[in-house]
Amino acid sequence: MFLLNNSYFIAQMLEPLPLLNLELQFGHHRELKLTPECEKHMDNYMDASWGHVLSYIPRSKLPGLLQRWMRNNTSARTPLGEFKSAFYKTYRAQKFWKVPDPQLRDALRKTIAERVVSGYRV
Repeated sequence: MFLLNNSYFIAQMLEPLPLLNLELQFGHHRELKLTPECEKHMDNYMDASWGHVLSYIPRSKLPGLLQRWMRNNTSARTPLGEFKSAFYKTYRAQKFWKVPDPQLRDALRKTIAERVVSGYRV
């Protein structure tokens, strides 16, 4: 997270200021475009922080099988229980981590949500 925050900050400092000032003045929000270095840091963060959480979701192409797995496995010793435990452990450890830039924070939230939700859809 440290590398992502700082790489993003440096990239923002290198952006032309007139464009930033016009966007702020007129309230335009452009889509966040990360540098390749920032994307690499975000991917590394996702793998390191959320990869083990997602490892508890079975990789099945059969939606019925996944639904039965979710319905029948709710204790802490089942794959779904282990997923929930790992998810909340990761959440508790990271909920106070700072991401000062609102656009980066929003992009990070969306990326986490997309990866975790997509795990259920597989």
